[in-house]
Amino acid sequence: AKTCGSIQKALYGASLAGVPVTTRPVAGFPWPKPGVGAAFVDIFGEETVDGSHVWNVTEVEEIFHIVVDLICSSSLADGVKASDIAVISPYASQVRRIQQRIHADLLSTLQGRGKAHVGVTPDMVTVRSVEDFVGREKPVVIVSCVRSNAFGDVGWCGDWRRMNVALSRATRG
Repeated sequence: AKTCGSIQKALYGASLAGVPVTTRPVAGFPWPKPGVGAAFVDIFGEETVDGSHVWNVTEVEEIFHIVVDLICSSSLADGVKASDIAVISPYASQVRRIQQRIHADLLSTLQGRGKAHVGVTPDMVTVRSVEDFVGREKPVVIVSCVRSNAFGDVGWCGDWRRMNVALSRATRG
């Protein structure tokens, strides 16, 4: 709540209204600070760079498991449906890998957990680039920053406009 409020205040003054804190955060994720619908998760995996393509396999795996946990909690009072979840990344290679992982294993993983949800399909989870997500929102938005290297190169995270788009798209967490 404070993160989105800070972004709104810094960029738009008082002209935007956010989602009340009482509607956050969603079930299915271990929120580090109760009542705050934003969390930054450290991923200990190196990025892979091949020319202009950048991805992080460890991050793809962590995101996949977060998506599964959220969907498994959809029956809880504060849960969200698969269609309430978006995953965004500035790197097309990362977007492709996340889409592939969700399409390949979401249904079998849900079934393996005894949570074979009727009507859930991998296409219900939106996976797009940050640019493709401009002007859209979802209750839950997972941002895949990808970059993790010994040089401290943060890539697109240094651009405040892209960070604004990425960090202000979630309405609940």
